[in-house]
Amino acid sequence: MITIINPNLDKITLSRSFSSLTEFNKCLGKARYKRTIGDLHYPKFKVSKYQTIFVKQYPLDQKPCVYFKFGSTKKGSIAWVDFTPTKLDLDSWIDTVFTCVEIFWGDFFQEFRIQNIELDMDIKSPMEDFIFIAPKTRIENTYYQQKGSLYLGSKYSPNSFIIYDKQKQLYEKKHKVIPHSLTRIEARIRRVNLPMSQLSTLDNPFKSILVIPLKRLTNIPLHKATTVFLDAIHSGRTGQEAYQEQGKEGRRALLQALSQMALRLGHCKSWGLWLQHQYDLLYAPFS
Repeated sequence: MITIINPNLDKITLSRSFSSLTEFNKCLGKARYKRTIGDLHYPKFKVSKYQTIFVKQYPLDQKPCVYFKFGSTKKGSIAWVDFTPTKLDLDSWIDTVFTCVEIFWGDFFQEFRIQNIELDMDIKSPMEDFIFIAPKTRIENTYYQQKGSLYLGSKYSPNSFIIYDKQKQLYEKKHKVIPHSLTRIEARIRRVNLPMSQLSTLDNPFKSILVIPLKRLTNIPLHKATTVFLDAIHSGRTGQEAYQEQGKEGRRALLQALSQMALRLGHCKSWGLWLQHQYDLLYAPFS
């Protein structure tokens, strides 16, 4: 039996634009002042030469939990706030929002929009028990595969996935031992551009990835496309490689056959309700 653990809201990047350079510099000046009084800090290492970045440290994690970034794009001056909800307790989250209000003024939940978001799901089975295919992307980075990580999609594409051995990562980074295998599938969505209040309208990104148990491939209908696909898998190709090596018609036939065997990660009927609950948890302290 394959156990799928409920999704998790991992990381959010919020952004807001400025009507003038004067307004931008005024907010940047407030952030610099908060650094002089020890409320914010510069990162220990240079993150970007094109941005001025401050970090806010909270007790739940040894690493900075919140980043405040100031920079510009072709559309003008922009500020970003990066945070991971699971690393903030209630007091830390309230402090983060009030810090934003002190720096930027205005209504935090109205003026900031979701720019990037990361969500993840876990499967209590080893990563090597599955093949992974993102039909809408042609890019795959297997450089870290021997270390237990697989990247589908580019760093700057609207949607990408990272699949890795979470059990191994927890042990190597935190010396935490869990008694069962754990495969994490992390969806990264860029250029969301939604108000925080509309978080529940975000489409389920896990619809765009097929996670297929290897054991189920023994039941795949045999025809030209599936035979070539199985030969590629048995020769050591990844699922993404074996899929992309097919022609257009072959990929269409494969997608139809493999979709019947894939885990139903993207078919959660309560997806919108779950996202609304995540927003409610963030907004509740200020309602």
